[in-house]
Amino acid sequence: MSLSAEVRTYKDSLQRNQIEIEQKQRENAALKLQAQQMEEQLSNCKKMLEELKSKLQLQKDTYEKQLLHRNYLFNFEFMCAVCIFILASLVYLYCNVL
Repeated sequence: MSLSAEVRTYKDSLQRNQIEIEQKQRENAALKLQAQQMEEQLSNCKKMLEELKSKLQLQKDTYEKQLLHRNYLFNFEFMCAVCIFILASLVYLYCNVL
């Protein structure tokens, strides 16, 4: 092989390698952009998850307060009914004794 043919072969090889490098660099840039977008989406998802956790905790706390309030009211109403029954029984006994 002559020297000029060998130089031509090396030039062609160099050109192919440069084209491959440019293609790999474009692919790399696209992958970096995709990774960055995915990180942003993950960050947004984490933020939304924290907001949902906070809202759920607030709903849970509100529900527990309502439940405690209902139990208190039920117990209060029950005790009132018991007191009324006792008073009615005492009145009945008192009236029957006289």
